[in-house]
Amino acid sequence: MGVISIFDTSFVDCKAVTTFDDCIAFYRDINLLAALTNHHYIVKPSKDKSYFVDPKQTWSSPKGEKIIILWDILQTLTNVQWLDSSHDTTSVIMASDMVITHCMSSPTGEALGLRKRAFWYESGDKHRGIIYDHIPGLIAHGFRELVHRLFELEKTTDAEYSKYLSEHIMGHIDPYLDGRAIDRVQNLIGGNHDLPA
Repeated sequence: MGVISIFDTSFVDCKAVTTFDDCIAFYRDINLLAALTNHHYIVKPSKDKSYFVDPKQTWSSPKGEKIIILWDILQTLTNVQWLDSSHDTTSVIMASDMVITHCMSSPTGEALGLRKRAFWYESGDKHRGIIYDHIPGLIAHGFRELVHRLFELEKTTDAEYSKYLSEHIMGHIDPYLDGRAIDRVQNLIGGNHDLPA
């Protein structure tokens, strides 16, 4: 596998679906994954450093320092390309062979719509059992499942993956898998109904 892009999500330091503790666990596992494999990773966080540590920011917290330490370690690895939060997500997805996104942030959905190899990852079990968890291979929980799914997708042929998309993703995540979801939304908003909605 050539390029694997990693996306996180919006984390907040309170009782929420995705907390700073989730962020710490996510980046701990991504650090380990990048250190143990020879793949090339592109990592694009959804927020910049100040979001986590600047006292003027709503969600900054002492836990934010732990996140930044993990980021700093990740950026020292020679097989990691670090992008800032303002980088265009779609262009990163297009340049990637595989996309891994923290549950349940949108880049994995977008990648699947483009027929890219992609899955959601969480270091724990907070999302285990949700509706998308019933789709084989769509969510990996914990480091062992992360590594297993990465190598499983790597060994999957294009024909096998196309079959997987048709059987498990089409109609559940994206009804067309043609990479034109944004075009359809723009056409609907603009009143052009030539593309199927």
